[in-house]
Amino acid sequence: EATAADPRRAAARLALLGARLDVLPAVRPPGADAAIIEVEIPGGLRQGESFLGSVLFSGDRPESRNWRVLRDGTVIAQGSVELAPGRTSAIAFADRPSAAGLAAYVVELDTADDRQPANNHARAWLRVAGGERVLVVGGDGRPGNIGKALTAAGIDTAYRAAGPLALGDLLSCQAVVLADVPAGSIGRAGMLALARWVQHLGGGLVMTGGHQSFGAGGWHKSPVDPILPVSMEVRDEHRVLSVAMAIAIDRSGSMSVTIPDGRQKIELAAEGAAAAIELLGPRDRIAVFAVDTAPHEILPMSRVDDPKRLARDVIGMESAGGGIYVYTALAAAGAELLRCEAGTRHMLLFADAADAEEPGDYVNLLADYRKHGITVSVVGMGSDTDSDAAFLVDVAKRGGGRIAFAEDPADLPRLFAQETVLVARNPWIDQRVSPQPRGGALQALFGQGAPLLLEAWPQIPGYNLSYPRPRAEILAWCPGDPKAPALAAWTVGSGRSAALPIPCDAADAADFTAWPGYAPLLASTA
Repeated sequence: EATAADPRRAAARLALLGARLDVLPAVRPPGADAAIIEVEIPGGLRQGESFLGSVLFSGDRPESRNWRVLRDGTVIAQGSVELAPGRTSAIAFADRPSAAGLAAYVVELDTADDRQPANNHARAWLRVAGGERVLVVGGDGRPGNIGKALTAAGIDTAYRAAGPLALGDLLSCQAVVLADVPAGSIGRAGMLALARWVQHLGGGLVMTGGHQSFGAGGWHKSPVDPILPVSMEVRDEHRVLSVAMAIAIDRSGSMSVTIPDGRQKIELAAEGAAAAIELLGPRDRIAVFAVDTAPHEILPMSRVDDPKRLARDVIGMESAGGGIYVYTALAAAGAELLRCEAGTRHMLLFADAADAEEPGDYVNLLADYRKHGITVSVVGMGSDTDSDAAFLVDVAKRGGGRIAFAEDPADLPRLFAQETVLVARNPWIDQRVSPQPRGGALQALFGQGAPLLLEAWPQIPGYNLSYPRPRAEILAWCPGDPKAPALAAWTVGSGRSAALPIPCDAADAADFTAWPGYAPLLASTA
């Protein structure tokens, strides 16, 4: 039962090459095989449109079989089809999806007395485009000042609390506004969906600022980072203190587990350490240890004068047996930091939340570190419900640092980068400024709303420090020290994104939200 070219011709070619061919006969199970060959539906529709779809079947004996078509779990068509050897049979069905988003269709063919039931099921997806709807994500999911501004402008607006996003959520709207949302709440799968939706499906993204957004919210090194018109790296000229950082990485046997893309967890942890190194500069120092039952020095405490070279030294890290001895890791990394003089001394511990062993007298050890000005943060591999998660949370609490869990190992580089950004530079500038608009670009983009926006904007309580990317259009600046974009936009792929790295709906931004230009600004940006 050949699935491609005639095997006899392939055998003849092998014989001409002098290659021996062994054959293992496999006896076909008794009974007939009926199959779904193809499901034909449109790639996309506008909401409210109907379509005619078809399904092609085949069978190797004359018979009648029942079929049915389901959309999102609900039967929308069913009947029977006559099958015969040597020909295909077709049926048609019609449907009108009721909601915008991603409609999932499943076709089922009766599997009774079927030699191969696996080919009696098929799936297909259809994108249903909605109207000019904007989805506002953030807070508790109720309309805040941003949502009210959009609604007042006549924009169809939907709301949801910060949480995981799926492609189906995005396909039901034209644009998404992230209102001071941390990256971790969206999840890695949601960030990937958001980036692909903008780049490849023409979606629009607006990210607004605040204490949980941009670099402060862990968006640096995320899948969404490259589609934003601003970058969130740590620039040495905008830092006050030098940093000495020690990273202790779990290299126990559990870190050799392979994730779906073929990489091991230890490789992703090494990429995380490399991401941290590349964010530091010549005034900083870093050390990296791989730890199982003993510490193994991967990178001695070194000045970060050649970040790429140091990152390459770390990338080759490999897993070994046993679990991670946490006290051993804390002691080894801490000893390096105690020998360093730096404005900030910080340790990052990476450990399996289900296999973190030998806590030892970590309580007194961390108390001693705090006396010497050393802080400790933890990234746990797993979730906060794992067996050793509470222990790792306590390590971070006593160490005066932060705790983050990576349920998806692919998220490790972003979490390492987030920790480094927060240590090396406060990505939130706590400085009251009045954003300064750039007239020509604003007038061209915002039309009738521009006159209010061309004047100096009211004071805001601070802003997220970021830097314009080369192709970005800067529409307004925060004139602080350092100067940073207040509004930037660009086209990316087939979509568009805008960054408003200023607090657009914060309690201490009352002057800004009460400004008559607030609603035109938010509505025109969206």
